[in-house]
Amino acid sequence: MPKCDKCNVFLPPGFIHTEHPKTGEPLKGAICLFCIEGKQVIKYDHDRKQVSKRELEREYDIFLKKVKEDNSILKDGAKGKYVKGAEKIIL
Repeated sequence: MPKCDKCNVFLPPGFIHTEHPKTGEPLKGAICLFCIEGKQVIKYDHDRKQVSKRELEREYDIFLKKVKEDNSILKDGAKGKYVKGAEKIIL
C-alpha cells in the first residue's frame, strides 16, 4: 500500500515511483505520478481516458476497505481471477 511522500496520499502501486518514469532519474522518496507531473488529472490510453487524483484515491480507499473485510479478494486477484471494482484503480 504505497503512499506518496509529497502529498501523503495512498494510491495503487503503479502510481507511486522512486524514479522519474520518463527520465529514470532518482526521486527524493516515493512520489505519485500526479505530483511528478504537477497535475490533478492524468490522461491515459492515448488521451482517450482520464483519471483524477481524488477519484483514484477514493476508489483505492474503497478497495482497501473491502480487502480488510475479506482478504479473499487478494487471493482471487493473485490467482488471476476477476476482482469486481479493481478496474477502477488499475490502468
